[in-house]
Amino acid sequence: MVGSNTRSSTACVNCRQKKRRCDNSIPCDTCVQRRIPCAYSTEQDGRSRRPNRGQPSHPSTQCQISGHSIPRQVDSVLKAAEEQSPPAAATPGSRMPEAVADGALQQVGGLVFKLQPRRDGEFGYRGPASADQAAPYEGESDDVANDDLLHIHWPSIDELEQHLDMFLEWQSTCILILPKPIIDKVCRDYTSSQSECTEMTLLVLAILSLTYMMHPGSKTSTRKVQALSDYFSAEAKKLAYDMALRNPCVQVVQATCILSCREYSHGNDNGAWILHGLTVTVGNSIGLHAGGDYSRWIATGYLSQSAADTRILAYWSSVLVDRFLALCLGRHSLLHASNFSTPEISTRLPTDRVNHISRWNSTLIIGSDAYEDSVRGAFRSEIDLIKLSHEALTDIYQWRHDFSNLADGSKNAPATLKHLYTLVDHHRSKVLEWREQLPLAMCIEKSGPLPHLLLLHMASHNILILIHKPFLALLELQMEASEDFFRLSSALVERSSTICSNSAAEVVRLCHLLNEHYTLQYAVFMVAYFLANACIVRLNSIRSFEDDSHLLQDETLEHGVDLLREMAETWPVARRALHSVQRLASDLKDRRNRNSSPREIPTLRQESFDETVDTFSFLYNTSLNSQDWENAVYQMYNPTE
Repeated sequence: MVGSNTRSSTACVNCRQKKRRCDNSIPCDTCVQRRIPCAYSTEQDGRSRRPNRGQPSHPSTQCQISGHSIPRQVDSVLKAAEEQSPPAAATPGSRMPEAVADGALQQVGGLVFKLQPRRDGEFGYRGPASADQAAPYEGESDDVANDDLLHIHWPSIDELEQHLDMFLEWQSTCILILPKPIIDKVCRDYTSSQSECTEMTLLVLAILSLTYMMHPGSKTSTRKVQALSDYFSAEAKKLAYDMALRNPCVQVVQATCILSCREYSHGNDNGAWILHGLTVTVGNSIGLHAGGDYSRWIATGYLSQSAADTRILAYWSSVLVDRFLALCLGRHSLLHASNFSTPEISTRLPTDRVNHISRWNSTLIIGSDAYEDSVRGAFRSEIDLIKLSHEALTDIYQWRHDFSNLADGSKNAPATLKHLYTLVDHHRSKVLEWREQLPLAMCIEKSGPLPHLLLLHMASHNILILIHKPFLALLELQMEASEDFFRLSSALVERSSTICSNSAAEVVRLCHLLNEHYTLQYAVFMVAYFLANACIVRLNSIRSFEDDSHLLQDETLEHGVDLLREMAETWPVARRALHSVQRLASDLKDRRNRNSSPREIPTLRQESFDETVDTFSFLYNTSLNSQDWENAVYQMYNPTE
C-alpha cells in the first residue's frame, strides 16, 4: 500500500475534524475510501501541523523520495481523487453516509469494502483500490449501442398492454418481481420503436420473452410464437450480460429473475441456473444482500422510500427463485437468507391491472386494496415457508449417511430409524405450525381459490412430500434386519405413505381448482414440479397392488396426468415431466410382468444397497427433466436382484 509504513504524529485533517480514528498512513485509509484529498498540514491553535521530518505530504512525492516509483495508474487515480467534485446527488454541506446499519461491511483480505452511492445513482461496494463503477468499461471498444434492438418488431402500445396484463397475472400468481412504479414507468416511457431508457428496454425484453409463450393468439402459429419468444429472450440476455458488466442495477436483477423462470419453463436448466447466478452476482455487487435496512440512505436523501421498497422486493424475489431452482435442478442455494427476518412488503403492486377471469365468487375483488394486501401477504408467507423448506432439506441431505448406517446390522438400525423419525416429525410439525399461523385471509375457505393462495398451499403440501419421500421404499432397503427393525421401518413407511398420498391428492385438487377457475399457463413455472412430485408418490402408493387396473383407476393420478398433458402442449418442462411420470408407470407394469408375485420384494446385495442409498439422495437434488433423474427413478423402483 502506498505509504503504509509512514507514520505521523497526528491524524489527518479529515479524521481530526470528523473525530475519527486515523491509521496515520499517507494517505490514510479513510480518505482513500472516501476519495478526498488527505492533508496532514493545517493551521490549528496558531501552529502548523506537519508530518514527520523528511516525509512529504503528497503520497506520490513520498514514494519517489523513498526510492519507489509510483505506478502511473495509481498516480492518475490519486490526482483524480484530489480534483473530484462531490457527487451530484449530494447537497452542499451534507455528509456522505459510510454504510448501512446491518450487513453493509464486507471485509476481504483485511480491507473493508463499504457500500457507497455511485455517480449513476446506484449503489456499489468500494475499497481502497476500487475503480469507479460508473465509469465506462474499457475491456471492449464497442459501445452499448443497441443497434440490433432497432430492428426488432416491437409491439405497439396496445399489444404491450396485453403482454403486461399477462405478465402481471403470472407475477401475482407465482412470484412478485416488479412493483407498481416500475410497471407505470414502462407504460409511460414506452415507444413502439425502442425505449430511451436501457433499463426499461431490458425489462420489456424479459417480459416479452415470457409472455409470448403464455397464450398464443389464434392468428399466430405456435412456431412463430416460439421464434418470437426465443428472439426476445436472446436480446434480453445479451443486454443483461452487458449491463451486468457496465451498469449493474436493480433492473438487471429483476430482468434476470424473469429470464431464469422463463428458461426453466422452456426446459433450459443450465441457462436458468447461469442467469440466476448473474442475478445473485449483480445483487451482491449493488448491496441487495445487506439485509434490507435502508433507513440511513433514506434519511440522508440518497434513496427514496419507493426505491428502497423496490430493492427489498427484488432481493426476496431472487431468494424465492434461488430456492426453487436449487430444489428442481439439484444445486446448492446461492443465497442464505435464513438469518434475515422477513420484512413487511410495503411497495405498491400493480394488481389493478390484473384481469383474472374467474368463475368463483371470491370475497376479494381483484384489483382492490384488499386483494393487493392478500398478494403481498401470500408473498411474505411464501418467504417464511421457503425458509422452513431450506432448513428441512438441508437436514434431509444428511440422511444419506444415516441410511448408510442401516447396512451396519440390526444393532444400530433401530436407533438410526428412531433418529430419522424424530427429525421428520420435527420438520413436519414446523410446516403444520406455519400453516396454522397463517392469517385468516390466507385461507382458501375464507377468501376463495385465488391463484396466489392456491400456489401457496400447493407449496406447503409439496414440502411435506419432500420430507417424507425417503421412507416410501424403506422396506426395500432391508438387509438381514431384526424384527424390531422391520416393525419400526414398517410403521415409518406406512405413516410416510399416508402423508405423501394425502398431500399429493391435495396438490392435484388445488391444481384442478386453479385450472378450473383460472388457467395453468400462468403457473407452469411451479405447477409442473408440484404435479410431477404428486404423480410419482401416487404411483409409489399403488405399486403393491396385484393388478394393473389401479394405475388407471386412481383418480388423483389420472387428473394429475391430464393436467400435465394440458400444460405440455405449450411448455417443455411440463412435457418432460409428463414423460417421466409415464415412463415410471410403464416401468411399474413391466416389473409386475417380470415378478411372479407383485408383493415380493427382491433381496438387495450389499453393492446394490449403496447404489439405492445414493438414489434417495439424488432424488432430492436433481432436475425433473433430466435423463439422470429418469434413470434414478427406474433404479429406485427396479432394484437389482
